Amino acid sequence: MSPALAKRLREDLEPLFDERFEVFLEWLDAYRAHLQATEPHIQKRQQLLRDAVEKVKLHAKIEFPKVEKKAEPKGT
Repeated sequence: MSPALAKRLREDLEPLFDERFEVFLEWLDAYRAHLQATEPHIQKRQQLLRDAVEKVKLHAKIEFPKVEKKAEPKGT
């Protein structure tokens, strides 16, 4: 990926990760620590963590400038 595109995407995504996201990450970290201390079965711990993040969704729409697709060379 070009550095310019990476910068542009980062600038567009950063506002989505606001204080609510930070609060959720802190809660998730504490929940994970709690599960590690109290749930001896790794598969159950993993499922509980998957359940905890199941409703996290990122809705996105990407708009592209109109570009022409390069013609493929003949004979390839």
